[in-house]
Amino acid sequence: MKLTNLSGGAIARWEKFWFNPPPSRQQLEALAIVVGVEADRLEQMLPPAGEGMKMEPI
Repeated sequence: MKLTNLSGGAIARWEKFWFNPPPSRQQLEALAIVVGVEADRLEQMLPPAGEGMKMEPI
């Protein structure tokens, strides 16, 4: 998958922690190339399906 296939809309949603719809495997693999982290590790960093992110400071 080319990096240009990561739509700006998807990236904007991810930056705001809106994973609806969640990133596809292809999107994670393209992002992995950019950030230098394996796609499996990126997937582990996401909240489980159906669970939102906690937006409160720690």
